[in-house]
Amino acid sequence: MQTALIYYQFITIYPFTEGNGRIIRNSDYAKIQSFDKATPVVLRVYEHIWSKPIVEVQHIVKELGLSYNTVAKAVNILVSLGIIQQFDGQKRYRKYAYTDLLDIFR
Repeated sequence: MQTALIYYQFITIYPFTEGNGRIIRNSDYAKIQSFDKATPVVLRVYEHIWSKPIVEVQHIVKELGLSYNTVAKAVNILVSLGIIQQFDGQKRYRKYAYTDLLDIFR
């Protein structure tokens, strides 16, 4: 697990655009841009999730300084596009995972 975390930290600071998740990112950007209701906020939330692949809406709100409803809508769009998934089954304080990125570590 520690090796996976080191690899993840490396790819988030890696200064080059080739390799290291580029295909996943490009595919996800294409999905987001093709979605009618996608806004710049959706891309901003996506970028945040790229750096923290397990998130809660409340934490994104605090870290990005956006309203709860705005973040919740962006998260719902990312869920509907299949980019992230809720994994805890809760009705409140839901946790979401960026499974494609996490699968790199498995």
